[in-house]
Amino acid sequence: MDDTLGGDGTESRPSVLDNASETQLLELERHYAEGDRDAWGALTGSYGWSEQQAEEVWQWFGERSQPGDAFNQ
Repeated sequence: MDDTLGGDGTESRPSVLDNASETQLLELERHYAEGDRDAWGALTGSYGWSEQQAEEVWQWFGERSQPGDAFNQ
């Protein structure tokens, strides 16, 4: 998987996503789109992520220009 958002490649994808499966990315994207921070926290906790890592990925999703692009770029 590429580590950029696409486009000019200036925004890097958090490294914690390097080991995430497509299914996990879809789950994350769904919880982000729903704005469900409680489910997000439970899910990322089940992945063994720290709160800091989870917040970094949440912010990264927020910087995405369009839904569905989290892992396709």
